[in-house]
Amino acid sequence: MRRRQKGWEVMIIRDISQGIGPQDGTLRLLGIWDTVLNEGEGFSPHAHDVVEEAYYIVEGKGEMFLSGEAHEVKAGDIVYIPPKSIHFIRPRGRQSLRVITVSVDVSRRDEVQPGYYRIEMSKNYPFWR
Repeated sequence: MRRRQKGWEVMIIRDISQGIGPQDGTLRLLGIWDTVLNEGEGFSPHAHDVVEEAYYIVEGKGEMFLSGEAHEVKAGDIVYIPPKSIHFIRPRGRQSLRVITVSVDVSRRDEVQPGYYRIEMSKNYPFWR
């Protein structure tokens, strides 16, 4: 793991297999996980009261169950899961399913900042040369 800090800003760089989350000082990010599910494996049905999740399908095909509905997912798909939604995922067929999961704490919605900060990029920056 590499960690760089400037004032209150911290950048952590590590292999995704190590994950990242509150143990590293994140404010709302609960975790990022890279998971491979083989035939017969899957996440158990569950829900989170104050957590939003996104599943990014890296490899394979699977079935995503969200609030009682089944949806086929494949490599390149991203699935948004709102709080309090019962969900689970499993591979389809004999091929493994690789999923990156991102979980974010949304319990303090009144403190949430605007979604994006606009960053202007210029070819004058040294790193463009």
